[in-house]
Amino acid sequence: MADEHEPWMLDPRLQAAVDALLDDPWPEDPTPGYFETREVGSWEVQPPSPPRLLVDIREAARILGCGRSLVYEFIGSGQLPVVKLGHLTRIPLTVLEEFVAGKLVVRKRDGRTWWEKLKP
Repeated sequence: MADEHEPWMLDPRLQAAVDALLDDPWPEDPTPGYFETREVGSWEVQPPSPPRLLVDIREAARILGCGRSLVYEFIGSGQLPVVKLGHLTRIPLTVLEEFVAGKLVVRKRDGRTWWEKLKP
């Protein structure tokens, strides 16, 4: 009778061979904790970094779904405030959210069809 194990688990014979080669038994729980750092080869698995407060012009354009030129127009006209860090120009994410909320347009329905709206 074959040993029952989860689909994600290694075959016990293979796991024993890997343990023998590495001379390091596998942990019982393979998922690291939130604040735990476990070295995996030459890479390290770390907890997620805190959310960014500032984005650059290129990323702001990607978030807004427009080009960089339009973002620079919004900055030049004063509609989109920026943070200057030396020669770097950054835009706070909260400012982008407020900018989009301020541009939100709610259209009222007047009950007319589109062809009735064409008549003067």
